[in-house]
Amino acid sequence: MKLILTLFLFAPLPLFSQPNGEFQKKEIDTLLAQSKQTQALPLMKAYVSKPDTSTYYARVKIRIAFIYDQVVDSVDQARKWFRAVMKDPYIDDKKQDFWLGGWEMFGNYKYVSCYSIGVSYYKEGNYDEALRYYKLALDSFPYYSTSGSDINYHKTRVINNIADLYSKKNDLTSAFAYLLPFFNDATIYSERSRNKAARIIKEHNLKKAYLDLISKDFTSLIDNKTIVMKLEDKKIILDNFKQKKLKKEEIEALAKFYWQAIRHIDIIEELSK
Repeated sequence: MKLILTLFLFAPLPLFSQPNGEFQKKEIDTLLAQSKQTQALPLMKAYVSKPDTSTYYARVKIRIAFIYDQVVDSVDQARKWFRAVMKDPYIDDKKQDFWLGGWEMFGNYKYVSCYSIGVSYYKEGNYDEALRYYKLALDSFPYYSTSGSDINYHKTRVINNIADLYSKKNDLTSAFAYLLPFFNDATIYSERSRNKAARIIKEHNLKKAYLDLISKDFTSLIDNKTIVMKLEDKKIILDNFKQKKLKKEEIEALAKFYWQAIRHIDIIEELSK
């Protein structure tokens, strides 16, 4: 994604018939084609001061954010403009556009902006803010595509990032809560979430405890009114039915379901590396 955005950051913007002046667009395109991004910034800001629903307008606005992020190296300004894209009612992620590359047919400007802010906070070690924006990218500004595999790729990427952050915050229950839906999912790219679960287990030095656990049987997961993986001093709660009135058979059925999930071959193979 970063390589694609970098390539398009320096590429000239295509001309479209817009309410804003053609001469103004031509000046912007010329400066960008000459790699004079900072000189183009004032013109680009002037251009987006007159909003419209065109792809050119959306591209200019998000490109301002990337210029601050990648050229000027101003994180605060980059976030300011990414947020401006997210809040802009004139920008539609579902509008057809190819700015992310030939295979990416829709704008997804708000998704990219939200995700980029999450990445910036992650790099700073501000995990709470990174979590907030990754969750927004997952729930409020999800990646749009007509391709199910593309949607699944971006969804698992964001979910893996969220799980990684919870792992860094030592909240393994929340990390696994995001990864679990993919454990028995045969959808393409879902193996990435199973592999992420294995890497989290290794990062917390719980590999031996995990292998010891799965050498037993499904009843090892049942702890009163919870289904939990007990790994040394860690308790990773997979399900909590304290508020549910379940029969013994129902509890055992749930335990068997989770037992099958956590013993997935992808997890075991990743742990063996």
